[in-house]
Amino acid sequence: KARYFIEIWDKVKSLDLPKARVEKLGWTKMKEIAQVITEKNAKEWMDKAEKMSSRDLEEAVRIVRKRDTKDAKVPTIVTISIKMGEAEASTITEALSEAKNLCDSTDDAVALEMICQDWLVEKGAQPTRQSLAEAIKYLERVFGVEIEYKAHKPEAGQKEETKEILDKVNGKDAEAEEIIDDEGEEDADIDDLLGIA
Repeated sequence: KARYFIEIWDKVKSLDLPKARVEKLGWTKMKEIAQVITEKNAKEWMDKAEKMSSRDLEEAVRIVRKRDTKDAKVPTIVTISIKMGEAEASTITEALSEAKNLCDSTDDAVALEMICQDWLVEKGAQPTRQSLAEAIKYLERVFGVEIEYKAHKPEAGQKEETKEILDKVNGKDAEAEEIIDDEGEEDADIDDLLGIA
């Protein structure tokens, strides 16, 4: 615990933070912002820390620490409150628990975002609204990883090979038509047996 106090005090001195504001915030909040505060963002973090609860501040710092702390922007924390019955709460709690296990997180907000993101993708609503950069940021946040990607430009030979494969799959290939016809006949027979015609 003493180490935290020393680190916080060193940060306060190095950034020349007003002692009165530091005392007003208290050691709990200062411990959190000391992890991300810089000369450039000191005023912003101090202002946010005064307005946020310790828990919300801890969450904001956690989010920013996952990103680069240089020139870090403080995320706006929003609270959503929903009233529901016991059955709905049980279902939601179970879904959050499963999502937290899946993305290896203890954060309900991250788990809920993952559930909602998956639902939007499933409904086809998300892909048209989300850029590749946004999708990567989402995956990094949910799974706590850093993703690097580079654009791949297919070579001329690859383009032709891909075109041939697509033509074969989409073309009038006799064997493929026979397989489809055979499957169609089998399905019709099963439908007749079940009385679904």
